[in-house]
Amino acid sequence: MPVCLKSEYVQVCKNGLLSYGGSQLWSDKPVIRKCGCGPVAALDTAIYLSRACGRGLEQIPDGPIPLSLYNSLLSRLCGKYFPLIPPFGINPAVLCLGLNRLLHDEQIPRRAHVVPASEKIWPRIEAGLREDSPSLLAIGQNFPYVWQKNRLRFYRRLPDGRRVPASSAKAHFVAVTGMEDDWLRISSWGQAYEISRLEFAAYVKEHSANLLNGLIYLTY
Repeated sequence: MPVCLKSEYVQVCKNGLLSYGGSQLWSDKPVIRKCGCGPVAALDTAIYLSRACGRGLEQIPDGPIPLSLYNSLLSRLCGKYFPLIPPFGINPAVLCLGLNRLLHDEQIPRRAHVVPASEKIWPRIEAGLREDSPSLLAIGQNFPYVWQKNRLRFYRRLPDGRRVPASSAKAHFVAVTGMEDDWLRISSWGQAYEISRLEFAAYVKEHSANLLNGLIYLTY
């Protein structure tokens, strides 16, 4: 049975069009464009939780967020909470620490925790969604053969229910906003995709490592 967030996910207004979450690709900062996917997922999560609890991030208006405001806030938060080291970006532990500092400073009553990839992450994602919290999923780099180009497939669901490959990623963070059977609904690059839990587990086992993949989940 599907489990999803209770309210509409974060939307950014870009050229008159509404996104599904933010995207590092829209930033005017080269380092954020290259490796800012983690801070984007963390910022979107904080915005969603702020709206859900009615406190924190007072500069964010209700409804779609103007792109200029979103980019300004993303840049400021990267400087304060989410340090990026090109070309590596940010690791899950540092991202989790920064997210906890942001939640504390904005008085948002949630606490972030990080765990490496294993079967334990699926019930935590589901529990978070039932408490109206997104989760952040880390899709790791290829390891030990870091030069390889293996990637996890992202799918779009067609009106008839079929899923078709639409993109792919490695060394990337996404926000998980829904779950149905063996599929996760995610936000990445300002768009909605789905990924297969089975394909994620196979990617970790065959092309990466548990410690390079994992979950940042939130509790009260």
